[in-house]
Amino acid sequence: ISAACDRLEMVKTEIGKGTFEIKTKEEWNDYLLFMDSDDFWSDCNDLSLLVSEAHKTPECDFIGFNCSYYYSNDRVVKWVKYDDSLLHTISSSQCIEKLVASGTFPMSACMKLLKRESIQGKVEFIKGIYSEDIPWFIDLLSKTQRCRFVNHYMYMYRRGISTSITSSFSNKIFINLNYAFLFSTAKVTFSLLIDHSFS
Repeated sequence: ISAACDRLEMVKTEIGKGTFEIKTKEEWNDYLLFMDSDDFWSDCNDLSLLVSEAHKTPECDFIGFNCSYYYSNDRVVKWVKYDDSLLHTISSSQCIEKLVASGTFPMSACMKLLKRESIQGKVEFIKGIYSEDIPWFIDLLSKTQRCRFVNHYMYMYRRGISTSITSSFSNKIFINLNYAFLFSTAKVTFSLLIDHSFS
């Protein structure tokens, strides 16, 4: 795809997990999106819809959107709907509290439209680990100011395919998952304690 379209560049992490970085001109060059190499988008108009949403709230550092799980028998299962309190612009610290309260925590980098200037040189993936999205998302919330979410089911996350990294389980994956969850839980708890102690 990236060879056929000059608006896309393939980027790989150390563990070989591919992501598509949107590199475009005009209004697109302000934003960044990620896509796992074995997933896809539900409709060809999804990107335009996302940019339209971004133009409505230019103060947001990122906009989260929804995904569906796509299975090999063409079965599609929608992920949980975002709470109404997340659908308008809120601070990143409020976002943490509302996500925890609603029981919805969208860790995947592939479910965010990111303002490039808000994250460039500030938010990075931890290299060489699995489940790198988990600490990345917590880091994103701690280093950005404002965000919101939309209940558009754009991202199609393939499940049950043999080529997926998550299709097998190893000691490394187990250790990485434990680290990611412990890191994230500690950071979220600390953030909530700080916010409540000053409010």
